[in-house]
Amino acid sequence: MPRLQDVRTRIKQAGGQEKASQELYAAFQEIELSYGPAFQGLLSLSPGKEEALAKLKTPDSLPTASLRAYRAHPSLLDAAFQASLGALSSLKLEQTFVPATVQHIRTVQNLSLIHI
Repeated sequence: MPRLQDVRTRIKQAGGQEKASQELYAAFQEIELSYGPAFQGLLSLSPGKEEALAKLKTPDSLPTASLRAYRAHPSLLDAAFQASLGALSSLKLEQTFVPATVQHIRTVQNLSLIHI
């Protein structure tokens, strides 16, 4: 499992510039992907060469009771997949795709209950 600092170093070496939420969702809109408020959990994204580092948050519009029902709320998992799409922005995507595999996920606590 890669260490967080190692990932940050590789992304910095690759010239990955952090992209803010507004920029990411505007880019998604350009390829006709519309996410409502309950599915806008991607706060920022720093793309690297073969990986990305994203800041995710469950949207404030979700009821707390629904957050406690999951180890990782579905909207948070969707935000992680959105991050993978944003990491590929340099490919000039012209069609929608669905990621088929995930190489690494590391959790340290119930992700739905982490507050930034």
